[in-house]
Amino acid sequence: MKNIIFAKKIFTENGITENGAVLTQNGIIAKIYDSRADLKPDYDFSDLNLYPGLVDIHIHGGYGLDVMNGEKDILNLAEKKLKEGITAFCPTLITSSPDKMKAVLKDIEKIKSGKTDKLKLSRILGCFLEGPYISKKFCGIHNKSYIKDLDYDEIKALLDSFSSVISRIAIAPEYENSPKIIELLKEYNVKAAIGHSGADSLHTEAAIAAGADTAIHTFNAMKAFEHRNSGILGAVLTDERIFCEIIADLVHTDLTALKLILRCKGKNKIIIVSDCISAGGLSDGEYLFSDKIIYVKGSQARSIDSTIAGSVLKLTDGIKNMIKAGADICDAVNMASINPAAAIGADNIIGSIKENKAADFFIGDDDLNVKYVFKNGMMI
Repeated sequence: MKNIIFAKKIFTENGITENGAVLTQNGIIAKIYDSRADLKPDYDFSDLNLYPGLVDIHIHGGYGLDVMNGEKDILNLAEKKLKEGITAFCPTLITSSPDKMKAVLKDIEKIKSGKTDKLKLSRILGCFLEGPYISKKFCGIHNKSYIKDLDYDEIKALLDSFSSVISRIAIAPEYENSPKIIELLKEYNVKAAIGHSGADSLHTEAAIAAGADTAIHTFNAMKAFEHRNSGILGAVLTDERIFCEIIADLVHTDLTALKLILRCKGKNKIIIVSDCISAGGLSDGEYLFSDKIIYVKGSQARSIDSTIAGSVLKLTDGIKNMIKAGADICDAVNMASINPAAAIGADNIIGSIKENKAADFFIGDDDLNVKYVFKNGMMI
């Protein structure tokens, strides 16, 4: 099936094509035209823009849905998030009991291998295990009672069973055997992310040298920067090898922090994530996140002891906040599309408007308000 789509601006991986067209065929982007001469559109969005489908690699839920509730909630979340222009995401598991986490992994495995009609769902990528191999001191909202030390045999058994559905696992670098575990993850083609940690710079650098390539929600649940002991934060902000996630909601990070990360990491190593919990998209009130009661007021989600508990951020709002901090709009869009796709090794098939990639994109106005969404070249 072929479709020619006109748009005012087409946000490609390397810039903006104005008053151009995109040809989709059999689910992929077959050609990008910088001229419409002799073309007849199947869809004419000449007053709107064509943006790449967004990729959220750190998300727990939204609209009352929680990844930890399993199959039904994950599928419903995939449908809801597609309407937001998020065409691919990594369901993120918070620290819980081993049985609970394995049950959710089995449900994700079932979804990915099943016959569910996936056209109207955001692509469910490999999941992200944000726990349990993190620091108790910097655990945030995670349940301390289920946090574990790094056990090589235990993690190998987990990978033997579920590496096909796990994209990333969070590791706190202060564990002395973290480089060995990170090398083990590489053998299974599973990414190592670092965070929820009080590691010093030497342990962090050792983890990065072993293959860790993403920092989790930079600035948050990390030892604060000190000029005589720069720690994990100093290491991830200055090492060119590592991507830095950022929750750009102006709650987890203020505008100055966004400006700082822009200066430190540049346009290609920043990933906007939502870290959205079940309360995202709903009104203020009381919600359950995993096994804890969370109170949402305005743009903040906190536990009863005032600990920040994920966010209620929409990814498009995160892009807008990065633009407020000084990012070019094209670069800011890439931070929520091609950059996260690259961080999980999926940028060869998704993440940008480029020939021979999946025809996943959304049509929106200049303020990134989503009007229409295309998945596999078909309007949803």
